[in-house]
Amino acid sequence: LVPLGCISGLDSAYLITFRKIGLLATFTVAQNVVNIGLIYISLRLGYKLTGVMLATIATSLLFHLILLFIILKQIGFRFPRFSHLKSFLSFGLPLTPTSAILWVINSSDRYLISYFIGVAATGIYSAAYNIGWYASFLVTPITVLLFPTITKSYDENNLSETRNFLKYSFKYFMMIAIPSAFGLSILAKPLLQVLTTPEFAVGNLVVLFIAFKAVFMGLYEISRYIIQLVKKTRLILMLLTISAVLSIVLNILLIPLMGILGAAVASLITYGSLFIITLIVTRRYLKFEMNLPFMLKSIFSSIIMAICIWLISPESIAWIIASIFIGIVAYFVVLLLIRGLSKEERTFFVNFLKDNLKLRKPRVTG
Repeated sequence: LVPLGCISGLDSAYLITFRKIGLLATFTVAQNVVNIGLIYISLRLGYKLTGVMLATIATSLLFHLILLFIILKQIGFRFPRFSHLKSFLSFGLPLTPTSAILWVINSSDRYLISYFIGVAATGIYSAAYNIGWYASFLVTPITVLLFPTITKSYDENNLSETRNFLKYSFKYFMMIAIPSAFGLSILAKPLLQVLTTPEFAVGNLVVLFIAFKAVFMGLYEISRYIIQLVKKTRLILMLLTISAVLSIVLNILLIPLMGILGAAVASLITYGSLFIITLIVTRRYLKFEMNLPFMLKSIFSSIIMAICIWLISPESIAWIIASIFIGIVAYFVVLLLIRGLSKEERTFFVNFLKDNLKLRKPRVTG
């Protein structure tokens, strides 16, 4: 699975580079569906864990071969040249351990909760954590499109365009992530009561801190691309290492004092610090407008939205869904009333989607 995972990453990188996002999404969904189907069949045939692993390997191999055929048909095959290997290694090697370091930042709190409090508390924390983390759901589609786009404009020395892409990525991420964090915080208790057992409802405050941690995480993900643009990837390694150490120290100090809430506070402080330090570092290389007035307007609109949801006080899944839609409407109505989005910005956003997702009006034929 490890080599297949690496190859799958290259397949995805190719599709993203050539902006074939629709094809990437189609293959991702199809691969998951086929994988689940093969796992189900293998379990029904009695192959147990071995069958699950073989089904997963077979699915990954099948879809890689299909994508490899598509790629070779489009660009052909050439033997690699190693004349730029030194610069590639200089850029890539510092990023190699970052996945392990991020694992420490994002997962060490569960292990420390188990050590200090117990497995039951870890389960409650994990349930609340997973709900709060949904505040960052928009960061993946933004970052998938953003990096190849700003790389092109930066390499062409079009810095004003690069700044604009960063500016609007920040803005539109905040436009969704901030109200998501407020909404999830208000809906935390009813969501935990509906989705889990009553014992898990005590984790509702954890959702509050994790949701805003997810906001900081998304802002960090956008900011760190500046470091990659200027090829200072050692800075990413250094910043993440400092954050990992800070996360472990804070968890050790706060979990015995505050329980699972201490782990949530530690996570928020860690990512908040990581984002702020990353932002300070990147301002040395490329400055862009962060649009703080819009951030305040988004927070104000989110507070109004949260009050609306609180007044509804949903308890059933139907009312939770209804309150989400009501909250969305309330948020955007208030945001438009206080002029959080101008006509020019809406136009820019639509054009950005058209350029990057290759949206085209259907041709009308006689």
